[in-house]
Amino acid sequence: MEIQTETEQTGEIIVTVTLTESDEDPYLDRSYKRMVNRLKVPGFRPGKAPKSIVESMVGRIGLVNEAIEFMIPESLDQALKDNDISAFAEPHIELLGMEPTQYKATVPLEPVVILGDTSEINIERESVSITDEQVQEVLERIRDEQANWEPVERPIEYSDLLNINVKGTIDNELVIDDSEIDFIPIEDSVLPFPGFAPNLLGHTETESLEFEITIPEDYARKEYAGKNCIFQVEILSVKVKSLPEIDDEFAKGIGEGFDTLDDFKINLQEQLATEAEGQAALKVQEDSLNQLVEISDIQASHLLYEREVDSLRREREQALSNQQVDLETYLTYIGKSPEEFTEELEQAANERLNRFLVLKQFSNDQEIEVTEEDVQTEIDNMLKSYEESDETRERMESFFNTESTKDSIRSSMFNRKVLEKLVDLTEVSPTDDASEASKDDTSNTDK
Repeated sequence: MEIQTETEQTGEIIVTVTLTESDEDPYLDRSYKRMVNRLKVPGFRPGKAPKSIVESMVGRIGLVNEAIEFMIPESLDQALKDNDISAFAEPHIELLGMEPTQYKATVPLEPVVILGDTSEINIERESVSITDEQVQEVLERIRDEQANWEPVERPIEYSDLLNINVKGTIDNELVIDDSEIDFIPIEDSVLPFPGFAPNLLGHTETESLEFEITIPEDYARKEYAGKNCIFQVEILSVKVKSLPEIDDEFAKGIGEGFDTLDDFKINLQEQLATEAEGQAALKVQEDSLNQLVEISDIQASHLLYEREVDSLRREREQALSNQQVDLETYLTYIGKSPEEFTEELEQAANERLNRFLVLKQFSNDQEIEVTEEDVQTEIDNMLKSYEESDETRERMESFFNTESTKDSIRSSMFNRKVLEKLVDLTEVSPTDDASEASKDDTSNTDK
């Protein structure tokens, strides 16, 4: 086996492997054993034809083809061991030839991360203050959620709830055919096409209307861009949102109920303060990590970034699939082209990988770990809300004691400990700054 190595990009090594016939023979013996059982060889019972006969039928290249799927990874594994090369991730393989078998493997190496000095990072936590306006905004949102839709006898306005039949035709092809669907016209809506909603304004219940819109040239679905769509719409009903009064009766109907509106406002203020404090804590973590990434030197294979993009794309597509939405429809809804979507994915994937690599190096440097005792303590704390005799507690204990759940808890705890340690090293409080300034003033006075 001939092995050549070279380095073209940071964080990876290219290994070119050329196999001799003697290298291939053990693999071809295995491919022969796989093939002989499914070949019909005249004069031999199934699986009994000798290797020479099988090779004469399919050729040596046929045996090589059969062996490729295991010959390349196994020989590459041996080549890497022989050259003391440790792959950080799955190599990228390019087959160069089959007479003899030759391939090129781009092998991602362990990324080199040189962390910046955390003492250079000074993050101040945002103070939490809940205003009356914020409480009122939540009240209005809850009021909106509690509203009822009631029939209205007037022309359609934006934000009404319509029930309609709609057909849309482009180039004599019916592209939209929906019956009795609910639709809320919003001025900037791009569904079903940009410009549809404004054409409904001013019309009334039981009306049938026909109108034509021109789809924008920059529309994400290129097959429709710039074309005209003829719509036929039947307005079956028009409803308006009826908002309740915000008073003591309103407060009594929320959750388990509050005696007065003031009691409800106090509860909202406490909730908002708790949420704001949690968000402030998360922002300190985010800012600390982002700044550490910014001042760190990361040397990693481009393959790792490409695969992170692929992984993120699969995650997004799976999330859309779970909502029964395909990517093309989603892009149409958000008004982005496939190219813009890919650019966003690349940026998000690069940021995610860089953050992972920096946190990994930071945790190594700080020697952070989560023990089995830590995991068990976490489980015990989560079970404290259940009574000893509670059947639900037994089910939760069984759930928490599975290896997959423990792994999830361990991972969550590890991330939390790493970020807490990072914040310990990078967060400063306003009192610290004031104290330092006071010391400076005192020093200057002494002089």
